Amino acid sequence: MDAAAQNRVKYPQDHRQPAALFGGIHHLQLHGPPTLEFSTPEAEMDAMADLVEAGKIKSIGVSNFNADRIRRAYDALSKRGLPLILNQMRYNLIHREIETDGTLAAAKELGITIVAYTPLGSGILTSKYHKNPELIQHKNAYYRGTLKRELEQTRLLISVMEEIAANHNATLAQVALNWVIHFNGDCVVTIPGATKVRQAEESAAAMNFVLSADELVRLDGASRNLK
Repeated sequence: MDAAAQNRVKYPQDHRQPAALFGGIHHLQLHGPPTLEFSTPEAEMDAMADLVEAGKIKSIGVSNFNADRIRRAYDALSKRGLPLILNQMRYNLIHREIETDGTLAAAKELGITIVAYTPLGSGILTSKYHKNPELIQHKNAYYRGTLKRELEQTRLLISVMEEIAANHNATLAQVALNWVIHFNGDCVVTIPGATKVRQAEESAAAMNFVLSADELVRLDGASRNLK
């Protein structure tokens, strides 16, 4: 039995379920150490395990851990009889580094969920900057340069997304979210940001359809070589 299967058997679905229920709202409370490497993964996981055993926290996750640090953290927690629940990483149709640097492969092997942040590529994948490039001028100088570069690099991708969105009567944001949560099976979930109610509703509606295998492949091809 591989490590991922052992993780599911030893820690079945309970560690992925809501930790508590307050007023009808489910929430999963996760705790992770800082991403800056002030200490070793082993020391960090031992400290987090102490908190679990003391009843202070219930679950442990990490953020921006590469493949090596994931494996070390997983091994350290396994010695304490605890699972590593997730690794929070930047992942979207523009930024796919975790697919090639071993991070995603390690997560799949060990049964660790990837929680994708910035799934909309900081707004680029909604096409708002393509439609209104003047919005870029409101950003700081460094960010403006990044947005201008990504705007030019993603024109073909946006065109493909628009065609797919029309097929599903969906928005580009919903297509981008749908790709993130379906392209890698059940290994990846996402946490889209929202500053307005309509944005939260739009994100939730991304679950109302599923991209076809052909659509997933088309988006893969249109985005795989973006730098």
